[in-house]
Amino acid sequence: MGTVRATGADAGRDWYAYLPMTRALAGGDALLHLNLGWLRRGASDENALTWGAALERRVNARLWVFGESFGENRGRPNFQVGARVWLVPEQVQIDLTGGDRPGGGDRVATLGLVLISPPFFP
Repeated sequence: MGTVRATGADAGRDWYAYLPMTRALAGGDALLHLNLGWLRRGASDENALTWGAALERRVNARLWVFGESFGENRGRPNFQVGARVWLVPEQVQIDLTGGDRPGGGDRVATLGLVLISPPFFP
């Protein structure tokens, strides 16, 4: 559960909650991610059901590829595909994604750097 405060024309506080689930497939070389959630838009007092589904697949020891789709109970879903590469295994990862909404209009590309810390609690 969380909240996000928007500014500008969409000013307001949005609230959300979601329940994620991941299932390992193919002996751990593939991961299926599913989530179901709720979003309350503060600017319009609208509620929405949110959902997501993704499949990740290991290509080799350092490279994973994935595809996912996500959206709300109204409107068209978004989709994206990408790749993750371990620069330092289990510690530093870089990812590149690209996506769109069918019908166009919401294209996105991201480049991310993930730093993974040692466990806080053994």
